[in-house]
Amino acid sequence: MRSIFNRKNIRLIFLPLLFYLALAVLFALPLFLKGGNYLLGSDDSAGLNLWSVWWPLHAIPGNYNLVYNSYTLFPITTNVLPLLSLPTSLLYGVLRPAFGPITAFNLILPIYCTLNSLSCFLFFRQRSLSFSKALVGGALVAFNPLTYELAFHGYISLLQFFVFPFWILLGERFLAKRDATHGILLGLALYGVVLTSIQNWGIVLLVLLPYVLFTISARQRWRELIDPTLWGVLVFCILFLIYPASAPDPPSVLGCASQVS
Repeated sequence: MRSIFNRKNIRLIFLPLLFYLALAVLFALPLFLKGGNYLLGSDDSAGLNLWSVWWPLHAIPGNYNLVYNSYTLFPITTNVLPLLSLPTSLLYGVLRPAFGPITAFNLILPIYCTLNSLSCFLFFRQRSLSFSKALVGGALVAFNPLTYELAFHGYISLLQFFVFPFWILLGERFLAKRDATHGILLGLALYGVVLTSIQNWGIVLLVLLPYVLFTISARQRWRELIDPTLWGVLVFCILFLIYPASAPDPPSVLGCASQVS
């Protein structure tokens, strides 16, 4: 497998980036033609999905409980952890001042579609596929009926699967370098996968973990990977204990009622 991290290949990334950006705009064009008051998502989920993107931006500065709160279905305390995506909330916070709450939420769709296709293109190129095949493969993976269905229901946190090809590319970089710095970067990237959506745990355990174990076992001198891997595991565990493992227990219904009164 050839490396994609050189100046020539980095320059070639701009062409597929522009190509995928144009496809993403066409993919989301029907959404924008419906006007600035149309919110991405079905009738039963659009409001909750928008709220879950907005909530971290309100909860963190106000020191509210990010996971358990009574703001959605008062007086029933609701666990919104499966809906949270902190990177999506940060992106929404950047777009909202310029485009407003609804358009900013809708713009996340073409941005994620572009990143999904670009990450798959880089992944296929790493597998020594030709430029044209990798370009078409990235488009087929990112723009398909499954993407349309997830977008129709407004499941933005499940559209961010670009984190997995990027993580695998970082993992292979780590296997080539075998040092603590790349181990820490890999641990940070894995934490980013979890922050993207807590629902990614299933993919982490079923896909990424077996892939890593199989790749390491196939390498010679795999014992050299133990120390740098432990550095990455340590960083990941520390960050995971900060969030989401440290999320406090949900307050009682009476406690919620007393806060409102």
